Amino acid sequence: SSACSSASIAAMAAALLALLLLPATTALYAPPTSVRRPSRLQDALTEGNKCYMAGDLAGAKKAYEAGAAAGSVDCRVNLASVCLDSGDEGAAEHLYREALAEAFHLDAAQNLAGVLQARGGYESTREASLLLRDVVRADATRWDAWANLGSALADAGAPKLDAIKCFQRGITRAEAVERDPGTPAELVEGIRRSLGEVYYGLGACLADLNSAQRFEAYGDGEVLLTARDENVNLYDGSQADADAAVAETAANALRAALELKGGDFPLAQHALDALATREGAAAPDRASPAFVRALFDDFAPTFDDQLQNVLQYKAPELIAAKCAERGPYAAAFDAGCGTGLLGPPLRDSVGRLVGADLSQNMVDKARELGCYDSLLVGDLLDAALYDEAFDLVAAADVLCYFGDLAAILERWHGALAPGGDCVFSCERAPGDTWVLGASGRYAHAVDYVRATASNAGFSVVSAEDIVPRVENGNDVPGTLYVLSKS
Repeated sequence: SSACSSASIAAMAAALLALLLLPATTALYAPPTSVRRPSRLQDALTEGNKCYMAGDLAGAKKAYEAGAAAGSVDCRVNLASVCLDSGDEGAAEHLYREALAEAFHLDAAQNLAGVLQARGGYESTREASLLLRDVVRADATRWDAWANLGSALADAGAPKLDAIKCFQRGITRAEAVERDPGTPAELVEGIRRSLGEVYYGLGACLADLNSAQRFEAYGDGEVLLTARDENVNLYDGSQADADAAVAETAANALRAALELKGGDFPLAQHALDALATREGAAAPDRASPAFVRALFDDFAPTFDDQLQNVLQYKAPELIAAKCAERGPYAAAFDAGCGTGLLGPPLRDSVGRLVGADLSQNMVDKARELGCYDSLLVGDLLDAALYDEAFDLVAAADVLCYFGDLAAILERWHGALAPGGDCVFSCERAPGDTWVLGASGRYAHAVDYVRATASNAGFSVVSAEDIVPRVENGNDVPGTLYVLSKS
């Protein structure tokens, strides 16, 4: 089902995170003119580069292959880039690794890290972070390597301050290149396009810090913070001023991301909304569909690995077990099915199984499982999704993207046949209402859900405390609800 931790919000992209993966500015190796090489190797490299820049991948490949066969590591690295551009990721990875086996090569290391980050998954992302650490140690001017290292560290669950420092170093170095009068206009434009993603990564990581981490950041001279107003003394050591400085720095970064994207950046807007609620602003009553779609379209390739191996995600099996107790059901609707994590454990308890999600990429992944009779793409509030009567509506970790539950519970009540069940999980909040947390996820008080369900026409069968997943090593409190349509 569609779920994302605050750790993944911090990098989103995903996870990280393909969204934050920036193209290396040195995809092709051009040797300094002062370096002398045998003419055959130099000619192959020069010809390959000429063809590549002209868009002639076949010509570039032929030239680089000749140079690589003659022993040119630089031609081998560039041949890998051609393979990557041609869609042969396996060949590219093999060539990058061959080059690195002979000696450390900056471009091979940075480009291999890019391949691994795009692939996703904990082990690939961790290896990418190690490669990128070596790149920035060897050449600290590579702003894109710093930015991608920040993304990799955030996605791999490394200390958040390390990721924040990398994002900030990437930004300061990129902006220095951007301000340089000698920088070509096309490179300046490329930097500005990429900086929106980097500022978002920085802002999301800062917004995700807990109280102790904000105080640590406040006292760390390598973390660049701004004051909220002239009354904040950045040197007086108080927790309140640490909170204010980190919050304002996060907000500034997210505003910069929005500005660089021309105001069209749902992920940054949602993170800003979550920050604003901490300052007393009213929270939106649901995450925007554009935010959810953008988040999970980017998150789809690494979604299962992140939830099952990093977050110890248990909501699908808990919901499926409850449905097995109360079933079987003739027809079931998996609301917010995501990549289909609820589908297999639910399959034996239902006859017909329909899944729906906002993200086309997530639905495409769910289709690969072969356990759904039908899969739909759309907003869960859209009546068109519910064109048949169901005996069960199940939703695993979906309502964390809704604050006010009145409309969605009314929609699900209308989709159920008399006697049907609605089984879902929520993150649990104290008090008697709902809140938008710093993670960008909504949590709901049990009394609020009970009252809203009753108003929608449901009978509340049960509300059990559960731990649907962990976050930063801590159990996330949740509730498993069973509602029945009388």
